[in-house]
Amino acid sequence: MKRETKAALIGCFLIFQAILVIILIMAWLEPDPLPLGWEDGFNHEYNEPQDMAFPVFLYPEHKPLKDFETLDALKKWLAMDDVSEVFRIKLGIPFNEQCVVRAEQLRDSAEKDGYNIEIQALSPREHLRIFGTGSQTYHAVGMARVDNYFYVIEPATDLIKRAYKIP
Repeated sequence: MKRETKAALIGCFLIFQAILVIILIMAWLEPDPLPLGWEDGFNHEYNEPQDMAFPVFLYPEHKPLKDFETLDALKKWLAMDDVSEVFRIKLGIPFNEQCVVRAEQLRDSAEKDGYNIEIQALSPREHLRIFGTGSQTYHAVGMARVDNYFYVIEPATDLIKRAYKIP
């Protein structure tokens, strides 16, 4: 081996040895992280009272959502709901995605009243079949079940169209 190579290896070894010594000294000087009585993570000097009650976490009561019983009930609920009149815009949402925000607001409003309205994305072809008008992009609408049918709801106008029959 060349003299420079041997010197470089010896230098690396000495630096490694110095680092190892520093690590060992730091470990020896470091105080015990657990106080006395907690060596294994448990305080063996503390006896918990037998009658101590554990905290009870209260969550909002989850009520199952229900479908609309009749088409008239759906129409009546939509007439009372204000999603089509009051649009709570979310900042940063592009204009062409605002139909998703309106559909989410319709779903959330229905959930508050105990009803089940899902969000459905309609392809341009489905939009043409259901509403009779074309759409350039996918469009988000609400979907509610009444008896054996699914009805699509346009959140901006509350327009209801029968979309699918449940087999």
